[in-house]
Amino acid sequence: MLFQKFKTILVPTDFSECATNALEYACRLANTVKSKIVLGHAYDILIASEVDAFSIEDDISLAKEEAEKHLDEVILKYQHQYPDLVIEKAIEQGPLNQAIAGIIYNQKIDAVIMGTKGINGINEYFAGSNTASVIENIEVPLLVVPNGIQYKPLKKIAFTTNFEYDDVDAIGQITRLAESYKAQIEVVHIVEDQKPNVRRDEEVMDWFREITENKVSYPLISFKNVVSSENLLSEVEDLIEKDNIDLIAMSTRGRTFLQKMLAASFTKKMAQYTEIPLLVFHINQPNNLNE
Repeated sequence: MLFQKFKTILVPTDFSECATNALEYACRLANTVKSKIVLGHAYDILIASEVDAFSIEDDISLAKEEAEKHLDEVILKYQHQYPDLVIEKAIEQGPLNQAIAGIIYNQKIDAVIMGTKGINGINEYFAGSNTASVIENIEVPLLVVPNGIQYKPLKKIAFTTNFEYDDVDAIGQITRLAESYKAQIEVVHIVEDQKPNVRRDEEVMDWFREITENKVSYPLISFKNVVSSENLLSEVEDLIEKDNIDLIAMSTRGRTFLQKMLAASFTKKMAQYTEIPLLVFHINQPNNLNE
């Protein structure tokens, strides 16, 4: 089965250091996997009740001109650095979530890469009103790039699964990313119950592996169950450290799992989460094989 490749990647920018770091990462990734980048910017105008219509139009026109100027300057810089990379611009007026949704629809975007200021910044992504709306409403994969990390070729990708049927398609899309690097993919199910049914989980993992291998053709995939004596988050931390994971991926039905993962009590222990990107897939139709 041929899975969707990340042909067109949206990188939203507000021209901040954090957004610039994400763009640098996106350019190097896109240059490797042969994707096109759409550099997107959302602008909005606060309208006071006493302002007349002509003044509003002038403000909107000026904001758009300034945004286009900044985008052109950024694109010129990165096209000089990456001459084989196609970079286009897209500007939308309105709130961030609406603007991104509009660009995704109009530009036929396959994935979004966004920057964050680190683990607290990621937490803000899922708790803050603007970005929370983006994450909940977009259906394409989202790659969150913590600020300050440097791009490095992907050698090992971990995908945490809870045996959702949509996870198979997510793994298929990951292979399209991994094949450009010849990266290994670890599919991991972490059992966090106090008294896990190990035999049942092994049976479901075998079933999940069989379904995946029937749909996904990629030689560098491994599958394993991890029985957790700690909580889920500590096991993910150990997985990243012990297996030298370069990118962690997961599916989510919404913000529940990610909020748990990024809870304040855990962020203090998770400094190394700021060192690798997080790839999030959205579950379209919940269908858990373990239920």
